[in-house]
Amino acid sequence: MALPVDALNAMTARWIAALPDRATTCSAAGAWPLLAILADAADGAARDELASAVGVDPTSGTQAGLTVLSWLDDTDGLSGALGVWHRDELPIRAEWESRMPSGVTEKFSGDPVEDQRTLDTWARERTDGLIQRMPVTIDSEILLLLASALTLQTTWTQKFTPRGGTSLTRTTRDPAIVRTAEDVTCVRVDGDNGLDVHLILGVDGAPTGTVLSRGLEAIAGAVPPVSDPAAATGPGVSVTTVPSTSPGPEVMLTVPPFTVRADHDLLELPEVFGLATITDRRRGHLPGISEQPLYVGAARQTAVAEFSATGFKAAAVTAVGMRATAMVRPMNEAIRINVTLDRPFGFLAVHRDSGLVLFAGWVTVAEFGS
Repeated sequence: MALPVDALNAMTARWIAALPDRATTCSAAGAWPLLAILADAADGAARDELASAVGVDPTSGTQAGLTVLSWLDDTDGLSGALGVWHRDELPIRAEWESRMPSGVTEKFSGDPVEDQRTLDTWARERTDGLIQRMPVTIDSEILLLLASALTLQTTWTQKFTPRGGTSLTRTTRDPAIVRTAEDVTCVRVDGDNGLDVHLILGVDGAPTGTVLSRGLEAIAGAVPPVSDPAAATGPGVSVTTVPSTSPGPEVMLTVPPFTVRADHDLLELPEVFGLATITDRRRGHLPGISEQPLYVGAARQTAVAEFSATGFKAAAVTAVGMRATAMVRPMNEAIRINVTLDRPFGFLAVHRDSGLVLFAGWVTVAEFGS
């Protein structure tokens, strides 16, 4: 199956257009595989919304999601991982579980503290320590959790020189790494393993979503690389002459080193991720996974990105938690038998199938409440 680049980038475009005006980072590539898998298992309006959000036929959603994660894990400088956890009492359809990669599906222990520790360890190990915790907190109501981990690491083909502890600088002789327009400037920083970072600058005061959206358009070809260095103009761009041993033009880039961390609640942007109907707790939406009616009760991503003099690394962990629907049960009258143990009593612990008594004991008044 071909890598659905256009569908992935379309989700990125919607997400960055909706980002708030504060330091942040996100990865649609980290969230997309989980949503594609859910689209395949969903029904009704939830299936339609998810299919529209991921941009693929929902019948191929699981295959598409796994293809993306496999491609990430097989690509130099990237890694991708999938995790699935469910409670023992949740019946998982054998057909759905059989489509998951070997060793991916695990069961919760039933102890939320222990389970949270397990999930946090998974997130930490699969992001080389960049992310310490699973973005979704486990509680007794989460019956099923899907998670993905994505990491990226590259080393610059030409390193930067620290300047004054607050900025990095380097000079290159390739003006084509720069794209400029009246409202945006993009500079490509090349990594040594085929992974690049594009730095995007918009006009002063422009909203985050506007600048990033324009930058995405620019690097997709809406703004061509600089062809006449002497006439280059754009935000943050100035043209001067300097003494040089080479007659060719050069590009001097100055940028601060940075580390950005962000936590995202995907349910706050249901139109971006197709998560409006599937969060309705009045009915189940995922019959492809379980006969137990389930809805999405939590969907979050934690992401981090670090830009240094030598390279760039980033990681994202995305998690989607499913809960049981709030089903209304009819009220009936019943006979009640009351048993009160308010004086000494004995107990037997018995192996059910064999009838073997494993423990026997007696409790006196002194042990009551102890």
